[in-house]
Amino acid sequence: MFQDISVGAIGAAMITAAISLIGLIVAKEQKVSDFRQAWIDSLRSEVTLYLTSMNAIVDATYLPYKDQVEKVKSLSPLYSSLNNANFFITLRLNPHEKNSKGLLACMKAFEEMASRPNGLTRENVKRVELDFLLACKNLLKYEWQRVKRGEPTFRITKALLLVILASAVGLLSFDYASTSKETVNSQTQVNTDPIKKR
Repeated sequence: MFQDISVGAIGAAMITAAISLIGLIVAKEQKVSDFRQAWIDSLRSEVTLYLTSMNAIVDATYLPYKDQVEKVKSLSPLYSSLNNANFFITLRLNPHEKNSKGLLACMKAFEEMASRPNGLTRENVKRVELDFLLACKNLLKYEWQRVKRGEPTFRITKALLLVILASAVGLLSFDYASTSKETVNSQTQVNTDPIKKR
């Protein structure tokens, strides 16, 4: 009897612990997903600012200026905006991840264009811009899939919890079957004892 109660108690304790752990993991996973979604939204904004600034610079270089001072004065805010977006994107990306490498390579190509005299032409920028947008889409798609899948720790823990819950249900079923069998045996013995006495 003591052994049966222990099995039932262990099963109930395992289920209670698993439910508590599920609650903690779900709360943490939700927070991580929220942070990752915010990261995706911020990257979208920064990429948009980067491309907008790049195209504004290209358009501004085709305008007539009375002298170099006026040109620098006109282009400085645009370059400042481009540099801000560049730094934000660079700091946000992991240079060792495959999807980040494509985006960073395009940004490097833009920088090389800007370093050459008359390198920032509409044709040159459009050519790299297509690769840049494709790399950005791939990165955002990968990150969105990561949000939907959940973090690796969450997926592993979820699998372990399923095993724990299955084990706990098995223990409780075994305990219930054992208790039912003992009850039936006890009732049979009680019912047969008076017949033996007669």
